[in-house]
Amino acid sequence: MTRAAAAARLLTAITLLSRILGYVRDMLIAWVFGTGIFSDAFIAAFRIPNVMRRLFGEGAFSMGFIPVYNACLKREGPAGARRLAASTVQSLALVMVVVIVGGLIGSPWIVRAVAPGFAPGSPVYHLTLELVRIMWPYLFFAGLVAMIAGILNAQGHFTAPALAPVGLNLVLIAALLLTTGLGLSARAGILFLAVGVVAAGMIQLLIQAPALRSRGLSLWRPVRPPHPDLAAAARMTIPAALGTAAFQLNFLIGTVFFADRLIQFPLGLFAVSGATALMPGLSRLAARSEWAQFKTTFQEALRLVWFVTLPALTGLVVLRVPIVQVLLERGAFSSDSTRLTSEALLCYGTGLWAYAGVRILQTAFYARNDARTPLKVAGLGLFINLVLGAGLMHPLGHKGIALATAGTAVISLLSLMMALRRQIGSLGGRPVWVAFIQTVCCCAVMGGVVNRLLHWMPFDHRSGLAVAGLQLGACILAGVAVYLTMAWLCRSRELRTFVRIARFRGLDQ
Repeated sequence: MTRAAAAARLLTAITLLSRILGYVRDMLIAWVFGTGIFSDAFIAAFRIPNVMRRLFGEGAFSMGFIPVYNACLKREGPAGARRLAASTVQSLALVMVVVIVGGLIGSPWIVRAVAPGFAPGSPVYHLTLELVRIMWPYLFFAGLVAMIAGILNAQGHFTAPALAPVGLNLVLIAALLLTTGLGLSARAGILFLAVGVVAAGMIQLLIQAPALRSRGLSLWRPVRPPHPDLAAAARMTIPAALGTAAFQLNFLIGTVFFADRLIQFPLGLFAVSGATALMPGLSRLAARSEWAQFKTTFQEALRLVWFVTLPALTGLVVLRVPIVQVLLERGAFSSDSTRLTSEALLCYGTGLWAYAGVRILQTAFYARNDARTPLKVAGLGLFINLVLGAGLMHPLGHKGIALATAGTAVISLLSLMMALRRQIGSLGGRPVWVAFIQTVCCCAVMGGVVNRLLHWMPFDHRSGLAVAGLQLGACILAGVAVYLTMAWLCRSRELRTFVRIARFRGLDQ
């Protein structure tokens, strides 16, 4: 676990930087464009590259590719593994070109799917369509960056792949600053930002180049004939990508303003980082049929992810209004926007813990060379989400759609746990759920204290950003202190594991 723990800590730190930059990006979008036609069009159009970034960049390709790569490495040695890597990247490049051409042709139908509220022929519809067509080439770079990340992760290198989203956010922040600095109109500025998305994709690919060179990997030298394991890699990565896409669509269906971005912060920070770091180790254990250690590693990862995700969920729910006010309410982002975003955040938050667990469970299946089970569960979840969303939307509006997304995450989690149990036997569920309940109790105390603190210290963001930020920071620190104290009083095993990870310094490459 030491390698996975150190990798998880590194990924968490870099992901934290990326999420902070992502917040700065979203803050600038809210400040420059507000919640009118231009921001609505960009948010809708950006869903496509953003979902593809999550789909590719947050582990789908890596999880599908790593088991096949490790098997090839064991059988043929480094030379054979390098041929497989090059063959896979070159084949993917051709596939992405076909996808982009198809996307450009089918953009009108895609816009109707991702933004059903935009009436065809309306100005916001036409602007969204224009932005989507500009941003399609980003997918080419996103796909290649993701596959290269899988290759580097399989070799124990995590830094360069984790830095890729940092490059994306830096380029978009620069584009937003240039928009205001050059005094561009709202329409010109939003088009310039869309071009910046494509430029960000190129930067992400360039970030990977030094790590590839240092490992002697030349992925663009033609491989003829293609490596025989290419078919096996496709059989794993395609279902893995489709399964992750279905889970992402569950969130896409319920996206409301910037609530999705706030929810993705703890998910990316803990669940995605943990799953990415866990994958190589679980894959090696599955290849050696060491199922006892496989189960132990899986249980520890699930309990630890919940240990850090549940308090984040609690903080988001209790402090949802101050968080949105401090982070977003300025410029054209009004108090009404804050209310809508906060309501959606409350409903999304109820399922955050389940989605975090889903990411760990997906890793366990992919490590066993089983990408079909997560795909089936994701497809079922997508259907359930649509049904629940349709049923709850009328009485609850946007809150019903968000609740449907949260409920789908819980159903998906339980379905995956039952499926994994059928495959490898008992998962030691009792200790896992006892730890879960213990963590929930600690979070309940933390949430009560923070809520009382809000009443004792009335929050007024109009008193100034600095004062409001200090008040919010005080509430967060108090919540962290209370949660850790409660975990210590409960003699939480996860707290001891968390401390060991924080103290660990080494990382084998």
